[in-house]
Amino acid sequence: MNIDEILLAVLSDNNTKIQEAESCLRQIAKSDYGNMLCALAEKISDENISIDKRQLSASIIRNSIREGDSSNWFKLNTKIKDLIKTNVLSSLASKHKEIRKSGSLAVAGIASVEIPKNLWKDIIYTLITTANHTNINFKISSVITIGYIAVEIAPNHFSVEEKNGMVNAIVTLIENDKNSEVLNCAIEAIMNLIPYSRSIQDNYVKFYLFSLKF
Repeated sequence: MNIDEILLAVLSDNNTKIQEAESCLRQIAKSDYGNMLCALAEKISDENISIDKRQLSASIIRNSIREGDSSNWFKLNTKIKDLIKTNVLSSLASKHKEIRKSGSLAVAGIASVEIPKNLWKDIIYTLITTANHTNINFKISSVITIGYIAVEIAPNHFSVEEKNGMVNAIVTLIENDKNSEVLNCAIEAIMNLIPYSRSIQDNYVKFYLFSLKF
């Protein structure tokens, strides 16, 4: 079975097909892990593919890296990992809300294993920048992703500058953005960032975060 056939089978109501597809997926993961993730990442980034297929692709990527044996991820060469990251990141600008959420979870999943090893640190500055993007979908997805990352990665894995940057970006949106969806996402993200407050150097932002606790 190829990736398309596996996705279709997993999404079917046939338990036998689902089990066969899951078995095939495990075999492919063992024999050709990099190409499997690349194929799934391409599905996520393709706006012409059905939403359920893209969501499933994002979930498989996240689970295989976040909840599986992450050593397989680190065995991949940089070029392949960068291609996967690029395609997954592109989903944050999708016109479909479901895909943006799935993409955010996948990005956070990759970040959760890389950042503690001092890798992919530029993702934080990318998200801080795109949190002010003119594309409203990209802006919202970036805010959501920052929130997910804050939940999955302990504050001690970030520099003071990175923590300040994330919190400042979200606080700025809460205070200045008039879009209700952006505001709701920013409030949720800032609640996830409260544990970061003790190591924030900006006194105004620190006060703002502490005020949310009471």
